[in-house]
Amino acid sequence: MKPFTHIFIFAKAALTYDAPALVTTLSGEVKYLHVDMNKAPDKDKTKIGLKFRLPWERSLFSDSSVVVSPLFKGFYETKLTPSFWADNKEIRKKPRTSRIDSLLGVNIDFTRLGFNI
Repeated sequence: MKPFTHIFIFAKAALTYDAPALVTTLSGEVKYLHVDMNKAPDKDKTKIGLKFRLPWERSLFSDSSVVVSPLFKGFYETKLTPSFWADNKEIRKKPRTSRIDSLLGVNIDFTRLGFNI
Protein backbone atom coordinates (compact mmCIF):
# COMPACT_ATOMS: atom_id res chain seq x y z
CA MET A 1 0.00 0.00 0.00
CA LYS A 2 1.26 3.46 -0.96
CA PRO A 3 1.41 6.21 1.71
CA PHE A 4 -0.73 9.26 1.00
CA THR A 5 0.23 12.75 2.03
CA HIS A 6 -1.37 16.12 1.49
CA ILE A 7 0.76 19.20 1.84
CA PHE A 8 -1.03 22.53 2.17
CA ILE A 9 0.77 25.82 2.83
CA PHE A 10 -0.82 29.26 2.87
CA ALA A 11 1.09 32.23 4.21
CA LYS A 12 0.68 35.96 3.73
CA ALA A 13 2.70 38.75 5.32
CA ALA A 14 3.40 42.44 4.81
CA LEU A 15 5.89 44.88 6.25
CA THR A 16 5.03 48.59 6.03
CA TYR A 17 7.37 51.54 6.61
CA ASP A 18 5.28 54.67 7.11
CA ALA A 19 7.59 57.67 6.67
CA PRO A 20 6.23 61.23 6.52
CA ALA A 21 6.99 61.59 2.79
CA LEU A 22 6.55 58.00 1.53
CA VAL A 23 4.65 54.87 2.58
CA THR A 24 6.45 51.68 1.50
CA THR A 25 5.04 48.16 1.79
CA LEU A 26 6.88 44.91 1.14
CA SER A 27 4.53 41.94 0.94
CA GLY A 28 4.77 38.22 0.35
CA GLU A 29 2.30 35.42 -0.26
CA VAL A 30 2.70 31.65 -0.64
CA LYS A 31 -0.02 29.21 -1.75
CA TYR A 32 0.96 25.57 -2.12
CA LEU A 33 -1.12 22.39 -2.35
CA HIS A 34 0.31 19.00 -3.20
CA VAL A 35 -1.75 15.81 -3.15
CA ASP A 36 0.10 13.25 -5.29
CA MET A 37 3.88 13.41 -4.83
CA ASN A 38 4.51 11.80 -8.23
CA LYS A 39 2.66 14.57 -10.05
CA ALA A 40 3.07 18.31 -10.20
CA PRO A 41 1.61 20.37 -7.33
CA ASP A 42 -2.10 21.15 -7.60
CA LYS A 43 -1.59 24.79 -6.54
CA ASP A 44 1.78 26.49 -6.48
CA LYS A 45 2.13 30.26 -6.33
CA THR A 46 4.57 32.61 -4.63
CA LYS A 47 4.10 36.36 -4.90
CA ILE A 48 6.42 39.14 -3.72
CA GLY A 49 5.24 42.73 -3.93
CA LEU A 50 6.53 46.22 -3.38
CA LYS A 51 4.24 49.25 -3.07
CA PHE A 52 5.10 52.95 -2.84
CA ARG A 53 2.54 55.66 -2.04
CA LEU A 54 2.95 59.40 -1.52
CA PRO A 55 0.76 60.32 1.49
CA TRP A 56 -0.53 63.68 0.28
CA GLU A 57 -3.19 63.68 3.01
CA ARG A 58 -0.39 64.83 5.31
CA SER A 59 0.72 67.79 3.20
CA LEU A 60 -1.13 69.06 0.10
CA PHE A 61 -4.60 67.82 1.05
CA SER A 62 -4.39 67.99 4.85
CA ASP A 63 -7.80 69.72 5.24
CA SER A 64 -9.59 68.00 2.35
CA SER A 65 -12.29 65.32 2.73
CA VAL A 66 -11.14 63.56 -0.47
CA VAL A 67 -7.42 62.92 -1.01
CA VAL A 68 -5.89 61.67 -4.25
CA SER A 69 -2.35 60.32 -3.89
CA PRO A 70 -0.13 58.56 -6.46
CA LEU A 71 1.00 54.99 -5.93
CA PHE A 72 3.22 52.45 -7.63
CA LYS A 73 2.92 48.69 -7.18
CA GLY A 74 5.23 46.00 -8.48
CA PHE A 75 4.73 42.24 -8.11
CA TYR A 76 6.84 39.23 -8.94
CA GLU A 77 5.01 35.92 -9.13
CA THR A 78 6.59 32.49 -9.52
CA LYS A 79 6.20 28.89 -8.48
CA LEU A 80 7.87 27.45 -5.40
CA THR A 81 9.17 24.40 -7.15
CA PRO A 82 8.79 22.24 -10.24
CA SER A 83 8.14 19.32 -7.86
CA PHE A 84 11.74 18.42 -7.08
CA TRP A 85 10.81 15.33 -5.05
CA ALA A 86 8.69 13.68 -7.78
CA ASP A 87 9.85 10.35 -9.19
CA ASN A 88 8.81 11.49 -12.65
CA LYS A 89 11.88 13.14 -14.23
CA GLU A 90 9.76 15.05 -16.79
CA ILE A 91 8.02 16.96 -13.99
CA ARG A 92 11.35 17.85 -12.38
CA LYS A 93 12.75 19.28 -15.63
CA LYS A 94 9.88 21.74 -16.19
CA PRO A 95 11.04 25.29 -15.51
CA ARG A 96 9.29 27.50 -13.02
CA THR A 97 6.93 30.01 -14.57
CA SER A 98 7.36 33.59 -13.51
CA ARG A 99 5.57 36.87 -14.10
CA ILE A 100 6.22 40.53 -13.31
CA ASP A 101 3.32 42.97 -12.95
CA SER A 102 3.48 46.67 -12.28
CA LEU A 103 0.84 49.31 -11.70
CA LEU A 104 1.04 53.07 -11.66
CA GLY A 105 -2.15 54.63 -10.36
CA VAL A 106 -3.86 56.71 -7.70
CA ASN A 107 -5.27 56.03 -4.27
CA ILE A 108 -8.48 57.95 -3.53
CA ASP A 109 -9.07 58.32 0.20
CA PHE A 110 -12.44 59.55 1.49
CA THR A 111 -11.17 60.64 4.90
CA ARG A 112 -14.53 61.64 6.40
CA LEU A 113 -16.30 58.51 5.18
CA GLY A 114 -13.50 56.19 6.35
CA PHE A 115 -12.65 54.19 3.21
CA ASN A 116 -10.38 54.40 0.18
CA ILE A 117 -10.22 53.11 -3.40
